[in-house]
Amino acid sequence: MRIFAETIKLTNAGDYSAIQIEAWIAHGSDPDLWQQKINEHYFIKAVSGNKIAGFASLGPDGYVDLLFTNREHQRKGIATKLMVQIENKSRELGITTITAEISITALPFFSKNGFVIREKQQKRIKNTVLENYRMEKILR
Repeated sequence: MRIFAETIKLTNAGDYSAIQIEAWIAHGSDPDLWQQKINEHYFIKAVSGNKIAGFASLGPDGYVDLLFTNREHQRKGIATKLMVQIENKSRELGITTITAEISITALPFFSKNGFVIREKQQKRIKNTVLENYRMEKILR
């Protein structure tokens, strides 16, 4: 939860307002929801030394629900390695298309990794609206 909140607060601040960031972080602050995702999704983490450098999750339907990299470990290939593992697990499960809802900030990364925009969205979270993109990637 800490990496989730810190990444949004520090990395996404250039693309979202303080009110949007506060709502986004609050939306992800339920420990029970996190535990449920860990239990029900394929959930992986990248570790550097004894710290979590990043994490990702894949739902049983091929939805990439989470992909976050600790700010100090960004631009070091960790997100790419996590995505490769998500794609490999998808193939192993027979999933041929993976989907995700992507922030403005993460759009270049996902585009570079073969995802295409299917829809620009206005997501309501708490009392604010965040722009993001529904994207998908067909696995080969």
